[in-house]
Order: sequence, then structure tokens, then C-alpha cells
Amino acid sequence: MYMNHLRIGVRKSDVTLRNILDKGVMSITPQERGRVVNQHISINVQSAINPMWFLFGGGIGAVIALLWGYWTYRLRRLNAELLHISNTDKLTGLANRQKLSGDMAEAMLRSHQRELPLSVLLLDVDNFKNVNDTFGHLAGDGVLQALSALAVDVLRQQDIAGRWGGEEFLVLLPEADADKAGEIAEKLRRRIEEFSFADGLRCTVSIGLAEMRPHDTQDSLIHRADTALYHAKRMGKNRVSVG
Repeated sequence: MYMNHLRIGVRKSDVTLRNILDKGVMSITPQERGRVVNQHISINVQSAINPMWFLFGGGIGAVIALLWGYWTYRLRRLNAELLHISNTDKLTGLANRQKLSGDMAEAMLRSHQRELPLSVLLLDVDNFKNVNDTFGHLAGDGVLQALSALAVDVLRQQDIAGRWGGEEFLVLLPEADADKAGEIAEKLRRRIEEFSFADGLRCTVSIGLAEMRPHDTQDSLIHRADTALYHAKRMGKNRVSVG
């Protein structure tokens, strides 16, 4: 807070004169003192900031905020696309092995925590080498793509299908015990058997089924499904076997 202290300047050596003058000043009323100060001392306070600078700065800030938001959106979208590409099998559009492994670990954990069943199907296209050798690899790719579409159509919304490798597919069936999983597997097997692929080509699949047990690991569960799959192959193919 500014206070207008009125003083009369004298030399430091004139102590007596200074005391006399100070007494004279002190005898002046506050109103008279203020009148003297306002008459002889002019104080002019001006703003050093032009308001236009606020408008200009605000405009620049808005542009920067918009650009930042746009590039943040682009970066998030690009990251999402890269994540999708890294988790997707290029040929079939299904989950790849890496994504399936992660999904399986999560599904097993949920099933343990909620004490719900979980089953796994391992599918293999019968005589697929003959398809490639006879009709060519493009025809073989077409079979895998069509089979993937059939699987998506047959499976439930919560089920997860992916390409495990080559002509082998893995399906996760949350909340499905061996009986329910067997029904789904048989339905899928029949759809593939009855489907007419390109150029009238016919294909079948063998399916190994395994329901998760309390002490199963991911490897042990897949191993039992794989053992069941090869049992189906040995029994004549085009069938479902439970491990």
C-alpha cells in the first residue's frame, strides 16, 4: 500500500533546523498534508501490458491446443492400427499365435477366479498338403480363409479363434465344459465337411478338445488338446476327439 510521507530535505549536519521543520510538518493536518502531496507530486500508474497481446497469445494458444489434440489423435490411431496388425494373422484375419497366447492366459485366469469352465479346440485341416500339391498354394490359402470365415460364423460371440500355425487353428471356448465344447466342435466340423470351397474343392478337419483342469498350465492344456487331435487323425480323420 502506498503512503505519502511528507518530509522537507535538509543537510544531515543541520540537525536543529531539521527538528524545527519536522515539528512544523507534524503540525499540519492530514488533509492539508495530502493536499500538498497531490499538488506537487504526480503519480501516474499505467498498465505496461497491451490487452491485444492477451488476444494474440490466446489465439496462438488455441491453435497449439488444436494441433496438439490432432496429432495426439493421429498417434493413438496409428498405435491402435499397429497393435491390430501385430496381433492379427495376415492371411485369415484371425488372431495370430502371439495374440492367442495372451488371450488364453487371460481366459484361464478368469476361469480360475470365477470357477467357470474353459475348453480349447485344436483344429487341423485333413490332407492339406494334397490340396497345395494338387490345386496350388493359392487354392490352399483360399481354403484357410474360407475355413476361418466358417469358424467365425459358427462360434459364439465370446469364443476366440485364431491361426495357431500352418493349417492348424486354436479356439478358446470360455464358460464351456467338455460337453458344450463337443457340441460346438461337432457343429463346426459338419459345417466345414458340407461346405463347397472354390472350384468345388471339399475339405475336412480333425479336432482335438480339452477342458481346463484345476492345475492346468497353458502348455499342459494345449498338450492335451494336441494329443486328442492326433488321436482323431489316427482314428481316421474328420472327427472330434476329447483329451
